[in-house]
Amino acid sequence: MSKIKLIDLFIKIANGEDTPKVIEFDGDIFTNNVAGNNYYCKEKDLLLEDAFVLEDLNREIEILDDILKVDKKIEKLRLSSHLGGTWQQEQAYRNKRDEELTTKINEIINKINGE
Repeated sequence: MSKIKLIDLFIKIANGEDTPKVIEFDGDIFTNNVAGNNYYCKEKDLLLEDAFVLEDLNREIEILDDILKVDKKIEKLRLSSHLGGTWQQEQAYRNKRDEELTTKINEIINKINGE
């Protein structure tokens, strides 16, 4: 991952230069809007301009443009196990567990993809 100082990012924006699409500042992921002059953290409903103080201008931020996105979501995850209950109890447990794991994995994929 490459880095850039926050002040240098603002200079690029002011000069109309190309800027990164996705950055990380203070552990938060900010995505550049279509106009190219605003960074927004969807998770915290926060603009980058509201997330820093003047002392932060010389801090480096991570450019996350080169992180690969995960292309495919999981439709259904199935794991096998034998729990020792009746067939119906085991099947109900497996279905619930598989559904929970599928949901969690898809949440992780969404987070990676910035959705």
